[in-house]
Amino acid sequence: MDRFILAYLCSLGVCAGWAFEKLDPKYLITYGNPDSHIKIVEYFSMSCAKCFDFFQEDFQPIKNKYINNGEVFWAFHPDPADLLTLQAMVCLEHLKEDQKPLFLEAVLTHIREKKHKHGCIIMQAVMEVLGHPLPNLAEMDFLEKTDAFKNAFLFLKQKDVIKTIPMVEINGKIREEYPTREFLEREISFLRRKAS
Repeated sequence: MDRFILAYLCSLGVCAGWAFEKLDPKYLITYGNPDSHIKIVEYFSMSCAKCFDFFQEDFQPIKNKYINNGEVFWAFHPDPADLLTLQAMVCLEHLKEDQKPLFLEAVLTHIREKKHKHGCIIMQAVMEVLGHPLPNLAEMDFLEKTDAFKNAFLFLKQKDVIKTIPMVEINGKIREEYPTREFLEREISFLRRKAS
């Protein structure tokens, strides 16, 4: 299913113009209908306070207004430049597609409350609840042997990876503006008018 979504996006030309290769779709957390004509990718980090703020304050209204009705397909793409995001990628390798949003929502809610220093413990607790315990998630020896570690390394060694987060890509174009709800609503409205 993951590869189908990536192939579909590329067939629509959404992948055109990307200066770097994305992570494998198994690391993406997706919401909505992949057939939507508006596709948004948010690059995020589990250690980014602005990413947390965006998710808590701006993403939910966008989800309720545009994603749940099928107008927008949304993918959260990890930027694995920190340990907590790498650990999240390891978790995502073990989850089914429908479990990934549950994981993200639970982890972000609890990390925000307890601060980042407990992030790995929170991820382990969420993985346990989802039926995929990862007792070694805090051990570097374990992490270095995962596909996530190799894929994160390959992603980060590219020349043109994302420089700031959170950042969004809308229908294949990276947007420099900070992704606020107002900005996204303007972009979505523009693309809706353009499509009609």
